[in-house]
Amino acid sequence: MPTNAAAKAALVVDDDETTRDVLQAMLHQAGITDVHLAPDGRRALRILATLPKVPDLLICDIYMPDMDGFEFLSALSKLQYRGRILLVSGVNAENLALASDIAKGFSMDLVGVRLKPLPMEALKLALQPAV
Repeated sequence: MPTNAAAKAALVVDDDETTRDVLQAMLHQAGITDVHLAPDGRRALRILATLPKVPDLLICDIYMPDMDGFEFLSALSKLQYRGRILLVSGVNAENLALASDIAKGFSMDLVGVRLKPLPMEALKLALQPAV
């Protein structure tokens, strides 16, 4: 079920600290100041459990230590997360296609699948209201 409003909060899940910092700065530039950061899926799940409201947008890397993006998507499905998801990877397009298929299989609101670095235009599209 797509979200009708523009995103107001985001969670960035990526094991690379520089990538997290860059995405946080991009989100701030796009007007999203409520940004949470996690280095892997397990930490992201702990963060989600503490938030009063789940973030509207989740930006998730595919390959991370401890709990990767594939496992994280499965856990999100069990939590019935219904926010938007933007998947990113520095690895290759084939792995992003597999992650996209998994997210769609879980009926998630996948708003993008991109290789890193994420262009600002792709981020802005993910933040816009669904039509």
